Amino acid sequence: MDIIAIIIFIVLSWVAAGLVNYLADVLPTKRSLAIPVCPNCGQPFYLVYYILWPAKCTSCGKRVGFRHWAVRLSVILLGLLIWVNRDGRTVALLPGLVVLLYFVLVSIIDIEHRLILHPVSLFGAILGAIIGFSLHGALSTLLGGITGFLCMFGMYLFGTVFVKWLARVRATSVGEDALGFGDVTLGGVLGLFLGFPGVFFSIALAILAAGAVSLVYVLIMMIRRGYRSNLTIPYGPFLVFGAFILLFLRDLLFSSLGW
Repeated sequence: MDIIAIIIFIVLSWVAAGLVNYLADVLPTKRSLAIPVCPNCGQPFYLVYYILWPAKCTSCGKRVGFRHWAVRLSVILLGLLIWVNRDGRTVALLPGLVVLLYFVLVSIIDIEHRLILHPVSLFGAILGAIIGFSLHGALSTLLGGITGFLCMFGMYLFGTVFVKWLARVRATSVGEDALGFGDVTLGGVLGLFLGFPGVFFSIALAILAAGAVSLVYVLIMMIRRGYRSNLTIPYGPFLVFGAFILLFLRDLLFSSLGW
């Protein structure tokens, strides 16, 4: 690759990641494209800092959190991966980068706030329909969206019933449900991207990844003697992980499985 093209790509990815950080800061709290504020003192935080370089608040001196840097690094590295893996991805480069930014935004908001916001899901549905129609055609795209929604809705109902049963057995509260209805909506949105039957593989990957991470997390908490039976983890990032693999690394996945 041309070094000039790489530099331009990194700069554009840096700016795009700054916008993702901005949306992740304002959407969960303001539900609109509002002026960002410092979480420490509440004073306005200039948008240019998101776009150019994360800086400290000019009022109280508090610096931006680790997440701002992690998002920028993730977007740059994953974007370069999508660019290099041109034969293994199913989506063209530019729309693929838009999909990547959407996936990162969904994951960050769910990790920090345990929310899948409806406006973000609506944007994802529109983007997923456009991508899905171009990749799979209208019928497969619509079936994928319906299937993804119904699969996650079934898991949501099972989780709700199980939590209520466990609370009755223990005669005490067992905390929040593992899945929220936002995860159900996200399942439908990702089904549009992947079509039918690709959404089945995505959900299967999400379940396997969530199980592996949960096991490691429980072991670490037990070692640190901080384990609680009502601990839950956000499920959205795992759904996004499965969709990302199938959209951008499908050939690598299938070759590793010998398919």
